[in-house]
Amino acid sequence: MVETTINQTRSVRIVTFTGSLDASQAVRLKTLFTSQTRPELFWVDLTAVTRIDLAAINALALGHKQHRLHIVPPACQKARNVFHLTKFNRILSLKPALPVFHETIFYA
Repeated sequence: MVETTINQTRSVRIVTFTGSLDASQAVRLKTLFTSQTRPELFWVDLTAVTRIDLAAINALALGHKQHRLHIVPPACQKARNVFHLTKFNRILSLKPALPVFHETIFYA
């Protein structure tokens, strides 16, 4: 099962995925990024993702080109290795955890 949650706080969008992030979910991810007309700050939380394929990595790369994108990689080592094997860990902005949001300030 894949669960997608979008929380929007001011100009920051947090997108959370769980389960397997594959080609069908990559289409949803691309649609999310291309539907935004202005650049926004996106945080993509993949900590609960157990499997990720190349189509999803390419969708994240597309989002990285169009928006300010920060990615929290999967906690699952097998899923995290995809970023290293494809060298996308050098291109994408991988962060250790989501920021803490307060009323007026967020800490990254």
